[in-house]
Amino acid sequence: MPIYDSIGGDFLELSDEERFCLEGCRSYKQYYGMRKGFVQGDCAFCNINTELNVVVWEDDNMQVWHVHSNFMRSELALHIIIAPKRHVRFLADLNQSEWISLGSATAFTKEHFGYTGGLFHVREGDMRNNAGTVPHLHINIFQPNGTGEVRVPVCKDSSDREENQARASRFAEFYVQGDTPDQFDQKVAERIITKDGYPFPSGE
Repeated sequence: MPIYDSIGGDFLELSDEERFCLEGCRSYKQYYGMRKGFVQGDCAFCNINTELNVVVWEDDNMQVWHVHSNFMRSELALHIIIAPKRHVRFLADLNQSEWISLGSATAFTKEHFGYTGGLFHVREGDMRNNAGTVPHLHINIFQPNGTGEVRVPVCKDSSDREENQARASRFAEFYVQGDTPDQFDQKVAERIITKDGYPFPSGE
């Protein structure tokens, strides 16, 4: 049981899958938004945050957006997400019209972004089985930039998960004390804490 399970009354209302998803948040802003959304019953991919994600193509069934630089890996030249507008969890749940839209979305991505190859991977079903963070069917398209290794875990190593749990625990403390993302960022800017929520090292 992660040590942060007992922090914050609203956290006890979340499902085990939602708690797992919060472990994968790499920034406090992401953690804050996702936890608020889970508590309010909102899905991050049903209601795209257009301040962080620019939708570059859509039709009645699908949306395509470029992942914001705050969440994009430095080893990637391109990270695109394709997700159905309808809240579904599996590819098998898509209807015929949605399959056609998915084909159009991938064709657009290839042409518009000059995608020359990489990885096309689907996160579906229970996020605990695919190391995902948003419990909504979605497709990630990666094109590496050649600067380093790009790994895509399906099940994370125990040491990686412990690191994620520790970071989520620190984020939870700031969330419970009422810090907004702007307030958290201000503490980072003032070198009170690091971007992962640790006290800023003295003497630096």
